[in-house]
Amino acid sequence: MKSLNSIFFRLNFYLISGIILAFNFSLDLQILALLLFIGLATFVFSFFRSRKLVFDDHWFAFNMAIVVVLLGAFATSMSMPEHLPDHIIHKKRQKQVLQAKVLEEWKPTENYFRYLLEIEAAYENHQTEHIQGKVLLHLPKGTDTLPQPGNYILLPDNLTKAVINDIPGGFDYSRFLKNQKIERVSYLKSSAELFYLPKTDFSFQSLRKKVIKNLENKGLKSQESAILKALLLGERSEISTQLYKNYAAAGAVHILAISGLHIGILLLFLNFLLKPLEKLKRGKILKTILILIILWFFALLTGFSPSVVRAAAMFSFIAIGMQLNRKTRVVQSVLVSLFFLLLLNPYYILQVGFQLSYLAVFGIILFEPKIENLVHTPHKTLEYFWKLVSVSIAAQLAILPLSLYYFHQFPGLFLLTNILIIPILAIVLIYGFLVVILASFQLLPGFLLVGLGELLKVMNWIILKIASMENFIWKDIPFSELQLLSAYGILVLLILLLYSKSSRFVIGFLFSILVFQVICLCQLFRNTPDQLLVLNNYNDQIILKKQHQLLTRQFSLYDQNIQNYHRENRIQEMQDLPNTFSFCEENFLILDSAALYTPSEVHFKAIILTNSPQINLDRLISEMQPDELIISAGNYPAFQDRWKRTALKAKIPFYAIAEKGAYILNCD
Repeated sequence: MKSLNSIFFRLNFYLISGIILAFNFSLDLQILALLLFIGLATFVFSFFRSRKLVFDDHWFAFNMAIVVVLLGAFATSMSMPEHLPDHIIHKKRQKQVLQAKVLEEWKPTENYFRYLLEIEAAYENHQTEHIQGKVLLHLPKGTDTLPQPGNYILLPDNLTKAVINDIPGGFDYSRFLKNQKIERVSYLKSSAELFYLPKTDFSFQSLRKKVIKNLENKGLKSQESAILKALLLGERSEISTQLYKNYAAAGAVHILAISGLHIGILLLFLNFLLKPLEKLKRGKILKTILILIILWFFALLTGFSPSVVRAAAMFSFIAIGMQLNRKTRVVQSVLVSLFFLLLLNPYYILQVGFQLSYLAVFGIILFEPKIENLVHTPHKTLEYFWKLVSVSIAAQLAILPLSLYYFHQFPGLFLLTNILIIPILAIVLIYGFLVVILASFQLLPGFLLVGLGELLKVMNWIILKIASMENFIWKDIPFSELQLLSAYGILVLLILLLYSKSSRFVIGFLFSILVFQVICLCQLFRNTPDQLLVLNNYNDQIILKKQHQLLTRQFSLYDQNIQNYHRENRIQEMQDLPNTFSFCEENFLILDSAALYTPSEVHFKAIILTNSPQINLDRLISEMQPDELIISAGNYPAFQDRWKRTALKAKIPFYAIAEKGAYILNCD
């Protein structure tokens, strides 16, 4: 059975290798298809050949590896927008009107409501063109009429690419959307630009909204209501920023997004509740079927969001494996679910939630038995708590490197959080599942919701108390890709050591720790080049970095991208950036809304125009003779257009941030 697990591990490794290969290199689809056909033919031949051999056939194993790698690369390439001829990215010019279906509502930002659309057609001069692709629609706050999932709408063709964030180490929003297969965004001034078509499809999102409305009518308090909707229905838009930060600080933010944890708790409860069915003839089959029906009904109630569908699919395989009463079957079920989910949608591998969910499950499967065996207690209560502790440590150990890489913080009290919150969460989910079912059929009595509200209040209070212990929250931890890879190298060798106890694994494990330490030291003492950045945003942020000193204009510590830059460059001192400064033996001038400058004999490499200064640019160029103009994105559009015309007329180079992205100048 161990050899079978090894085969499944290798198949997933080959598939993931093919997927990564396709995402990082531009592969020709026709050549891939030809190679895959040849590979399959060779694989079939080697399969029948291996059956006649006495010893293991390494040629067959090699063929299998090549075929699965090619299969992963082909499946990935097939799903890429650039290989879909009717995708919106291939539109050569804008059309007059687009037809789209509203798929789901996203969490709103500070200024916009957001909706995910599936484009279906484009119209121009009474001609129809079939196109496809996902678009993120933005409607300004204060809009009266908002679309609902399932609606068909017409909207103007003003699709653009998402703004690329070019600040080193910053969050790239355009890349995040691309990983969701969203290649374009649309910003409308008002809902008056939308036209609603009479047809409306059934939407699981709409069903979820009806359930939410029934819950709201029962008068649950705002904070408890927001958490309940997040835990049971995947609706997180009402969670306040402060409440979200509390859960993040306590190490419990993962419970706010429906994932493997929630589905896993529900699976364990259903497995216990339906255990009497096993006494019947073919009771295990009946029990498994009922569990699968209930799991997917729960996914339906949450609107079939991608994270819930992934978790439901994964735990459906696990549910089948559990009924075979073999732990190895559970491992195989997880591996099979991973293989088929990635084969159906290779883009899952790019999503953080998917990565964390599977790593946590593998951590629990591989590390938890070893940790649990470290302590033996005859008391059932202590045994339960130690089991909870061992599961928490195992999951945290598996996801720790990835958490540090993405979130750069570690909640020191995660064990305390899990010991106190997981039991309450289990009760809330089971209790809440009953509440949601009753609310779906408008049969919910008020007293049931009151009891659930009190449980949620207790949970929020515990989270608040743990989050207030700020000394136990380690933030702004730099963690690079090399550190991530070397950390997982340590964990892989640790697993091999725990299950094999071979001397070569001991040496490999100790060597991997040494490699990790060397990488950490190199990261600590590395020298990054001095940089001048004019960012591509509407706050007109300008940054000058000299070694570990930061000089800034319009700087805000609340800007996540600036926080990332601050952390990655180990900034020790911050000052305001003056209007005139030197960088890399060149002089620069910032002209802001005050428009103050004094003609001088100092030569300026560049003049940065920001905050829409009222200036005569012809005279400025004549008096200052700069080598280049830098026009920030926050200036009035009319000003930017006028300045560009003036620069062209004067034959002076200019850099428009709004068109070219952030201006980055390194001084090596």
